Amino acid sequence: NNKKKYLAWKNEVNEFGIDGVTKANSEIIRKFINDMEEGRNIGKASKKGGRSYSRLNTLRIRLVFISKMLEKRGVKDLTKSDEKTVTNFFREMREGVIKTKDGKIYKSTLDYVKVFNSFWHWWIKVNKRNGIEIKDITEEIDTSKDENSFVYFTQEQLEKMMEYFSQDEQVRMLFMFDTIIRSPTELMNVKVHDL
Repeated sequence: NNKKKYLAWKNEVNEFGIDGVTKANSEIIRKFINDMEEGRNIGKASKKGGRSYSRLNTLRIRLVFISKMLEKRGVKDLTKSDEKTVTNFFREMREGVIKTKDGKIYKSTLDYVKVFNSFWHWWIKVNKRNGIEIKDITEEIDTSKDENSFVYFTQEQLEKMMEYFSQDEQVRMLFMFDTIIRSPTELMNVKVHDL
């Protein structure tokens, strides 16, 4: 349902703006997401072309979150962000000063950093085309990977579970276990010619 969710969001935003953020942030986020959809103003090192609906949804959700959090710190326009505020925000997120809705520490701060980096480098490129130089405020943001808390289970544990599933489901489970493929997204993308 990624396409359906994205198009519904896009229609709402084009008519009413993004709820919960300033008008300036709503407009700049909308422009950024539109460019990502169409594959415009993409960074040199990035893959060319429009982004998938799944990626567009991730970008919009995370960028709106970042915008709301920076607005609480006085940044009413993302394009006017300063290096210190942004760096401190992501540091606080990584250290657990800023917590999730259920009071836990964010496990994927780097994912949010990547979204902001993507936005900021898009902003630099858009302005460069108009002869305006924008400072790269993302250089000092901590981009180290968060500690991995990978959850796994053994083949013995898998075999104990197998009896509760149909034969078709068991085949899929064994395939996923052997290939370390994730369900549902990666599994759904496997085609006959891949085998």
